[in-house]
Amino acid sequence: MTTTTATDESASAMMVITRRAIAAGVLALLTSLVACSSDPSSSPSTESSVSGTETTSPPTLAETIVETSAETVAVAAALDDALLTEWLTEAVAKYPNSPGHLMWVISPEFTGGAAAGTLELDSSAPLEVDTPIRVASVTKTFVAASVLRLAEMGELTLDDPISQHLSPTYLEMLSGDGYDVDAITVRHLLTHTSGIADYAGFEENYEGKFQEMLEADPTFQWNRELEVQFAMDNYDPLAEPGAEFHYADTGYVLLGDLLERAMGVTSYGAAMAELLGFDELGLTSTFVERLDRPAPDKPLGHQYIGTLDYTNIDPGQDMYGGGGIVSTTREISMFFDALLGGRVFDKPETLTEMITPAADAEPGSEAASEGLGIFLMESPSGETCYSHTGYGGTTAIACPDSGITMTITVQQVDAPAEDYSDPVLRVFESLG
Repeated sequence: MTTTTATDESASAMMVITRRAIAAGVLALLTSLVACSSDPSSSPSTESSVSGTETTSPPTLAETIVETSAETVAVAAALDDALLTEWLTEAVAKYPNSPGHLMWVISPEFTGGAAAGTLELDSSAPLEVDTPIRVASVTKTFVAASVLRLAEMGELTLDDPISQHLSPTYLEMLSGDGYDVDAITVRHLLTHTSGIADYAGFEENYEGKFQEMLEADPTFQWNRELEVQFAMDNYDPLAEPGAEFHYADTGYVLLGDLLERAMGVTSYGAAMAELLGFDELGLTSTFVERLDRPAPDKPLGHQYIGTLDYTNIDPGQDMYGGGGIVSTTREISMFFDALLGGRVFDKPETLTEMITPAADAEPGSEAASEGLGIFLMESPSGETCYSHTGYGGTTAIACPDSGITMTITVQQVDAPAEDYSDPVLRVFESLG
C-alpha cells in the first residue's frame, strides 16, 4: 500500500514506549493507565467524591507495572508498511491460536498500516489492511463524543437528570429496580459513576450469567430492552449516583437511546454519523452493525476468545451503545486523530471536558484516569495519551502532543501480552 506523510506540523517530540505487561481479559488494554492531575477550576463537577478503592478494577483497565529502560525495544530502520508488516507477521507466528493482527499508524513521520495472518483460524483467506472488525467498546468514545456534541448544540447539559432524556420504558425499568432517575445524570452515565449495574456483569459476576447465556445460545438476538432488563433482573444497584466508579456497558446502552431520541432517528449510529461528521472525516466504512447496514462490504475479521469465535455470536449482545461499531483500524485511527486533534468539536473547551477526569476523583483510582468515554495514560516520556479498548482485541491510542495515533487489533483475546505487544512498542520507538 502507499505510505503517506501526515501534515500536522504542530507535533514535535516523539514518545518512547517501553515493554510492559498487558492485563489479560476480554477488554485487555495495551498500555497502563495512570492518574493525571487536573485543574479543579476547569474540571467537570460531580456530586460526590468518586472512589476507586472499594471496587475491583474492571477488566477494561490494564495493570500498571514497573518499566525500565533496559526493556526498550530498539529499532534501526525507518518505519514503513513493509517493516510494519514484518513486525505483525512475527507477532502472529508466536501465537498460532490468533489468526492475525491489524494495525494503522498516523504520525508526522509515517502514516500507513499493515495486516498479517488470515481472516479466521484454519483458513487461507488473507487478512487485509482494511478488513472490517467489531471494535466493541471503542464504540463508547464515539458515543461520548456524540453526547458532547449535543451539549455543544444546547440540546442538553451533562448535569441534566436522565429522567429528562431517556425513553419512558427505560426510566420505568430503572425506577422499578430502585434507581433514582432524577439523581442520575448524563455525566454519571458517561463516567461509569451512575451506580447502574453492568448487564454483562464484568465486575459483579465476571464470566457469569450473561456469558453463560451467550455460550448456550450464541445466535439469540438481544436488543436494548432485553439488555437493560437483564441488568435489572440480575443485579442490584452498585452505589449512589456519583459515589463510585463501576465500568458498565448498561450506561452506554442507555446513552444510545438518548442519542436516538435527541436526533429523532431509529439508530444511534445514524445520530453519531451526523453529529460527528463521518462524511467530513472520511469514515466511509464505520457503522453500527445491523442497525445501519446489513453487513460490511468485506468479510469480517474473525476475533477469538480462546477457541470461541466471537464473530459467530449475534452482534445484538453488544450493539446498542456499549459496543456495536464495525470499522477498520485505519478509520478508528482517523477518528481518534481528528478527535484529539480538535477537529470534531466546535469548541476547544468541549474536548478539554472530555479528557479531564473528575476534579474530586481519588488519586490513583480508576476514576482518576478516566474522562468522558476515554481513558488517560501517561507515556514513559511523560506525555499524556488517550485510549479506549474493545472486547475482541482492538485498542486505539492517541498522543496529541507527539502527533502519534495508532489502532491495533489482535484477533485473539487470550494471546499472551508479550506475544503481541512488540509491534506497538516498535512503532513508538521507531518514531521516537
